[in-house]
Amino acid sequence: VPPAPSTPDLAAASDSGDSSSDNVTNDSTPTFSGTAEANSTISLRVDGLQVATALTSGAGAWTVTTPVMSDGTHAITAIASNGAGPGPASSSLSVTIDTAAPIASTPQFLRLTGQSVAVTFDGLVAGAGGLTLNNVTAPQSFVTTPTTISATNVEYVVSGNTLTDGKYTGTISFAGVADAAGNVATGATSVAFNFLRADFNEDDMVDFADLVVLAQNYNLPGQNHAQGNANYSGDGLVDFGDLVILAQTYNAFLPPLLIAAPLSVATGDAFATGKGKRKGDDQGLI
Repeated sequence: VPPAPSTPDLAAASDSGDSSSDNVTNDSTPTFSGTAEANSTISLRVDGLQVATALTSGAGAWTVTTPVMSDGTHAITAIASNGAGPGPASSSLSVTIDTAAPIASTPQFLRLTGQSVAVTFDGLVAGAGGLTLNNVTAPQSFVTTPTTISATNVEYVVSGNTLTDGKYTGTISFAGVADAAGNVATGATSVAFNFLRADFNEDDMVDFADLVVLAQNYNLPGQNHAQGNANYSGDGLVDFGDLVILAQTYNAFLPPLLIAAPLSVATGDAFATGKGKRKGDDQGLI
């Protein structure tokens, strides 16, 4: 009987995405190749089940394309047969089929000094989109591009400018964002939030209640406003700088208008639907 074939190799043309050698692909009918005994019959197996056969050339080379494979990680092996029967199986190649586009969470506004909007995807992503943001209370509109994708490529953070007080609506485009298999996240999603400096309890007004929050946390180290504890100066300490910010904005308020409709995704059902958060309990990048 023939010896074991070489470990099957996923063809580069079938290995879609940001790498042609990571064996992660959105091609559900991939092509594999390898070498075995010349003029033998190759049985290609997926998770132990034969899915296709091929004849080796006089030099022992073979190539075969599978029928449709399901999403998930599969073990690919090959067995060569000749007139004496089948030989042993080759070593296994692990291949991941992924045909689903990345799914994004509802965007969240991160209430730190260098404000940002974060979107979390359900898997590894790369690429860039953009954030268009409008202050609907006072004239201010700007477009930003993403500056940070976290080391794990799961949290997608679009940094914003230093915001003036007001009510904001925005759209994040996912154009150019793709997962490791090459599935592209198309469309856009919306975000809405209110921003008022020194509104420590986030009730859209700066008043005595915010002064109480500041007093309760005064001189406490290791703080940031995402914890709701009155540190808006960004120095990790609730101190005189935060008191100055409160004094400068005392009696300021945001009128209850302009942001009304629920936010929804522009295309398909690939992205989450929901309202922008007002309660900022997230740590973010500045």
